[in-house]
Amino acid sequence: MEYNNKQQQSEPIHRSDSNSNTNQSDLVGSVKVENLGSDTKITYTFKNQSNKMMTPSTQVKPFDEKEAVAMVLRDHPDFPNDGESVNIETQTGGPYPGLKVDGVHRTKIEKSTDRVKYIVILTKAWNVKVNDIEAKSVWTYEVTPNEVKLISSKENADLVNRIK
Repeated sequence: MEYNNKQQQSEPIHRSDSNSNTNQSDLVGSVKVENLGSDTKITYTFKNQSNKMMTPSTQVKPFDEKEAVAMVLRDHPDFPNDGESVNIETQTGGPYPGLKVDGVHRTKIEKSTDRVKYIVILTKAWNVKVNDIEAKSVWTYEVTPNEVKLISSKENADLVNRIK
């Protein structure tokens, strides 16, 4: 990811630091941001200067299992955190008021062989079979710091709605 910074004004950046004489015109150049596992490397290249490594003033949030799960759960708020399960139930088929069917939502994470990739698995399983097929859905996501990608899905949880 590269950014070009072209400022036309020249004014101090650190107004509160009387010893600083850095002007915005001194900062014309580019910024390169690289993800290195759980760290981020930021390289600034300034006009008429060599590359300089600088530490960003803000804390870069590390990418770990907790963050990978959080990225997936943003789109699936009914599912619990990693290693947890939530009991669910539904009314379906049969004479009024219908049959109550219990089930569970589960979240599981697996670390990939790649240091910045995780596999997050969401499972929705009902405690019932329909025509000997388990009413269960499983979605598997590959998660990196910049992307959540569905890599496989098996959707049979809707079988519970076919019970008569």
